[in-house]
Amino acid sequence: MPLLNDYYELTLATHWIPALVNLDYSGLAGNEENDLDAFMYDYWKLPDSTFAVHDFRPQFTVDEVSGLHADCYTCRLYFTNKELDNATN
Repeated sequence: MPLLNDYYELTLATHWIPALVNLDYSGLAGNEENDLDAFMYDYWKLPDSTFAVHDFRPQFTVDEVSGLHADCYTCRLYFTNKELDNATN
């Protein structure tokens, strides 16, 4: 198993979480699936990436996907940073 040695921290609205954790897009309306996929496009290219909710206390703040205020969670997208991984071997 690769070493997940880096992460990006994201502030995401509550309703995006099922789509990112379970790939369950059924709770998204209209064009939201496309909006989420467009936002996450570059992140999904990261090697060995895995998504997790980091802080289970929602805060009313700006959602990074929509730019609107919502109840949001602090989430992390963990990935393997090949440069760091190669430097330690």
